[in-house]
Amino acid sequence: MKKKLLLGYLIIAVLAIFMHYKTIYDEIIKPPSDKWSKEVEISKAKSKSYPKVLKMGENYLIAFDDGQNINLVTIDKLGNKIKEKSIDAMDEMVRSLSLITDGKNIYLSWIISNSGVKSLIQAKLDGNLNVLNTNQYFNVYDSAQIGDNAIAISTIDRIEILDVKNNKKYTINENRATHLAGAEANGKIMISYLIGENEFKYATIDDGEVKAEYIGTVGKGVFDSFGDVALSFDKNYGYLLVENKVKGQFGNIIAIVFNLDGSNYNISKLKVGYIRYLYNPQTVSAGEGAVFVAGSERKVGKKDEQYDIVEFLMDGEEIKEYNYISKTSKPSMMPYYYDNYVAFAEYLGDGVYKINLTSSTDEFKGIHNRVRPIERLEAFYKTVITIINSLLYIFIYGISWIFVGLLLVSIFMFFQYSLKDSKKLLTFILIYLITFIAKIYTVYRISYITFGNLLPSYMANILIGILINIIISLLTLKHGYDDYKNNIFESPFMPFSKALVIDTFLTQLIFVPFII
Repeated sequence: MKKKLLLGYLIIAVLAIFMHYKTIYDEIIKPPSDKWSKEVEISKAKSKSYPKVLKMGENYLIAFDDGQNINLVTIDKLGNKIKEKSIDAMDEMVRSLSLITDGKNIYLSWIISNSGVKSLIQAKLDGNLNVLNTNQYFNVYDSAQIGDNAIAISTIDRIEILDVKNNKKYTINENRATHLAGAEANGKIMISYLIGENEFKYATIDDGEVKAEYIGTVGKGVFDSFGDVALSFDKNYGYLLVENKVKGQFGNIIAIVFNLDGSNYNISKLKVGYIRYLYNPQTVSAGEGAVFVAGSERKVGKKDEQYDIVEFLMDGEEIKEYNYISKTSKPSMMPYYYDNYVAFAEYLGDGVYKINLTSSTDEFKGIHNRVRPIERLEAFYKTVITIINSLLYIFIYGISWIFVGLLLVSIFMFFQYSLKDSKKLLTFILIYLITFIAKIYTVYRISYITFGNLLPSYMANILIGILINIIISLLTLKHGYDDYKNNIFESPFMPFSKALVIDTFLTQLIFVPFII
C-alpha cells in the first residue's frame, strides 16, 4: 500500500511541476506582441547614446557607440550580419549619435566633450563605410537627427539645420538651445528646443521658410530635471514629449500637445494604458499620425514586471493604440525606430548593453518568433527557482493549518490512552478533517481571494481547488491513518505530522508558485 501511496505522491508532484513549467514556458516563448517579433542580438557594447539605423540598398546599417569607438554593422533584412567596422570616437562619452544620408554618402555625427567644452564630430563615409572626410563643430550644446537627411546643431548663438540631401542650411537665431528634437513629413521639418530652464519653443521649415513659435512653459520641482525629448505632428497638432527625471532617476513623461496655429497648448502627464513608468521617448513618424516609442514598465504573465519598449499613437490628447516592441529579461531602453525596425539597448550591468533589433515584417517574425533553446532552459530554470521558493513559504502559506493540526494532535496525545482503539482512529480522522477544513479556508483566502487574479483560467474555479485538495488530503490521511493503526499504542504525533508535512508540501507545490 505504501508503494501505491508513494506513487500517488510522485504523480501529483510531477504533474504540479509540469503544470508550472508549461505555464512559465508558454509565457516565455511569446513574442512581445502580435505586431512585433522577438529581438535579435546585434552586438554588445558600452553605449551612452541611442543606436541608429539607416537603409542602404537592400540592407541596413546600424550604428552604436562602444567606449571610444563608433561601431557600424551592416545587416540584411532578417538581421544577419554582413559587415562590421569601427571608427574612433575620440571620446568615451559619446552623445547624440546621428546617422543620415544624402542618397549617396553617409554622415555619421556625434558629440564629444573636451575639458567641459562640447563639440560635434561629423564623419562623411562612402557606401563601403570608408571615411572620406571629417568636420568638427565647436561650442555645441546639443544636436538631433531629423529623418534620414537632416541634423540640427545647437551652438552658443544659433541652431543650424543641415539638410545634406538638398545641400541646404537653415538658421534659427536662438542662444544656447538644449533638448533638441526633430520630425519630418512631406517635406516639412519641425524642430523643438528648450531655452533656459523651462521654456520650450519650436520652429518649422516649409518650402525653405523658417518660422519659430512658442510652445509653452513646463514647471518642474527642485529635484526634477528634463531628460530625453521627442517631437511629432499631424494635421492639427504638434506633440512634444519631455522626460521628467526626479533626482536623476526615471520619473514620468510630460506630454505637451499644442495647436499648430499657436492658439493653445495643454500640458499633462503622459498615460499609456495602465503603464506606471515611461522613459526614453523617441519619435517614430509624423504627418498622418503622431507615433512614438518609449521605454515602459510592463506586466509579464500575471505578476512579473520588467522594463520594455512600447509603441503608441497619439491623436490630440488621446492614446489611440499601443503595442509592446520588446520583451527582454533585462531592462530595455534607448529605442530607435526605422522603417519597420527598432534597434534598442538591453542593459546587462556594469555599463554593458546588448544592442538588439526587432521588426514588424512578416518575414522577420516568421524566422525569429520560433521557439529558442535558451527559452526552454530559461523556463526550466525559472520553474526550479519557483518550486524551491514555494517550499520556503511554509511559514506564510501553510503555517495556519499546520498550527491547527499540531495543536489538536498534541491535545489528543494527553487522553488517547483512555480511548478504545476504534475511537483513537476515529479521533485521528476527525482531527485531520478539521485540519483539512483549515487548509481549504487558507487556500481559498490566499489563492482565490487575495491573489485570485494570478491564477490561470484552468485553476480559477474554487471547486477545482477543493477537488485537488481533497485528493491530496485523502492520500496523506490514508498514509497517516495506516501508520497510526499499525502502531496504535504509540503516540499519534509522528504519523500525523508526517502526513501533514507531505500534505503541506504537495499543496504548496501546486498553489504557491502562482502567487510568488
